[in-house]
Amino acid sequence: MRMMAGPYEVEVTARANCRRMILRCRRGERALTLSVPKGTTQAAIRAFLAQNMGWITRQMGQPVQWQAQLAPGERHWCLGRLVRLGVDAPSGDAFLRWRQEQFRQVLQRLLQRWTARMGVSITHVTLQEMTSRWGSCRSATRRLTFNTKLAMYEEPLIEEVVVHELCHLFHANHSAAFYALMTRWLPDWQSRKRLRDTRDVRPQPPA
Repeated sequence: MRMMAGPYEVEVTARANCRRMILRCRRGERALTLSVPKGTTQAAIRAFLAQNMGWITRQMGQPVQWQAQLAPGERHWCLGRLVRLGVDAPSGDAFLRWRQEQFRQVLQRLLQRWTARMGVSITHVTLQEMTSRWGSCRSATRRLTFNTKLAMYEEPLIEEVVVHELCHLFHANHSAAFYALMTRWLPDWQSRKRLRDTRDVRPQPPA
């Protein structure tokens, strides 16, 4: 059953297991749904909708949030710059593979540079999507892991993470000695970290 709430159409569904009226807004579809207990009268439904017109107006008036689909024309970050899918880079899943390869090349170059400078060696490098860290280091096995999300940032910001993880080969914790070593090798590491942590790298819709 469909009913009107001001200028907005509401899809009303009566359910036997529903104990109270539940109003929802599917903003992505610009649709309103209302679940009501079986046997609810239309007068009661109209009264409920009238009482909630403020909420309905606010929800329906909000813009639909755009969501990336990796479609041609979208703009996504790769190594610190926005690239247009289908123009500067492939679209779809091919873009993710392409960006990962760009990141892998930068990471390999940075690791070669800094292992030589610091006089250290590593045994294995893993790329992995992480939720709370940019990288990790197992000093006992000399294995490094880097967050795949770093592929969105420019080389100097990736470099700070590389130096950070290599410094853990000398100091496994975040002690004063660790940060002193960081400052010795990369004096501006704090500004690089701050820039990376505050950079907005969300994808953007087609222009």
